[in-house]
Amino acid sequence: MKSWPHTTLLICFALLISSCGQSGQAVKGKFVFNSIRPPTGYDALFILEGGKIRHLGYDLSDPDFSPDGKRIIVTSLKRNAFVVIGLDGKELEAIRIQDKVGVAKWAKDGTDVIYFTASKDDMDRFTLRKYDLKSKTQSEICDMGQGLWILNFAFSPGDDFIIQRVSGSSDRREDSGLYLFDLKKGTAKLLSRYGLGTMWFPDGYRVAYFAYRDETGKMIGRGGALFEMDLRSGEKKLLRYWSSFPAVGNGFKLSSDGKYFITTAPAEPAGTEIVLLPVNDPKKVIQVTRSFKIPNSICTIDSKPDWYQGN
Repeated sequence: MKSWPHTTLLICFALLISSCGQSGQAVKGKFVFNSIRPPTGYDALFILEGGKIRHLGYDLSDPDFSPDGKRIIVTSLKRNAFVVIGLDGKELEAIRIQDKVGVAKWAKDGTDVIYFTASKDDMDRFTLRKYDLKSKTQSEICDMGQGLWILNFAFSPGDDFIIQRVSGSSDRREDSGLYLFDLKKGTAKLLSRYGLGTMWFPDGYRVAYFAYRDETGKMIGRGGALFEMDLRSGEKKLLRYWSSFPAVGNGFKLSSDGKYFITTAPAEPAGTEIVLLPVNDPKKVIQVTRSFKIPNSICTIDSKPDWYQGN
C-alpha cells in the first residue's frame, strides 16, 4: 500500500478570454492562484472577476475549486489547517490537523476533502486522509510508510483512483515516481519513474503528465514534454514539448473538459504568468495573466492556478 505530497500560494478570478481553443469561441471561467504583486506583497490570494482583481487574504495556498465553483479549499501553513473559503474570501470552515498540513483537494461530489499530511513525529512519513464535511470526521486512506513523500495527487472522475507523484528519501529513491493508486484494492502501480504534474482526462481512463526525462533517465527535449497515457493499454502519446520545467512546481492542471492544460510560464523580462495550453494544438499558448514590473525591479509572480470553467 502506498500514500503521497504538497504545494504553496493563491489568487481567484473570473475571466473572459476571447479567441481561445479550436473553435475560436470565448472561454469563460474563474481562475484561482497565488501571486506576488502590489499592493499586497508576498503570498497573497486574489480573485479576478469581470476583469477586476480583488485581494482575498494571506497565508492561503494551493487553491482547489469545489465542484460547483462556489468554494475553495486552501492550505494555511501558519494555522496548520485547511480552510474552506467563499469567492468573497470569507472563511466558511477550518479543518484543524494534528500532523503537518500538506495539500487538500475536493472529492468530486463536494462532500469530502482529501488531503495529505506529514507526521509531526516523523516528517519522512506521509499519509493520505479524507475529511467528511457533513460529519466532521477524518479517516485514513493510505499510509506511504517511512521515507516516501507525496508531492502532488489527482482524483479520477469516479473518485476510485488517485494518481500520485512520490519522492523517496535516500534509502527509498528507487520507489520515487508517478503511481496509480486503487482506492478499493489499496494497491499502487508505477506509471512513470519521472512523471510529474498528474492530471485526469474526463473519460476516466486517460491521464496526462509532464516528464523531463524518459524512463531510461535521458533528458527530453530542452525542458521536458507533456504526455498522455491510456491506462487500459499502457500506451503513451507525446502531446507537446514544454520548455518551462520550473513552471510544473508552480502548478500544472488539466481543465475539467480535458481541452487545456493550466500552468505558469516565465514572462519577459521576468516573473511568471498564468497560461493555457490547448491539448490539441501543440504550438498555441493562451496568456491569462500578464507579468508587470513592481517596485525594487521585481516582476509579478503568479503561481498555483486552478480553473473553474462554469459561470
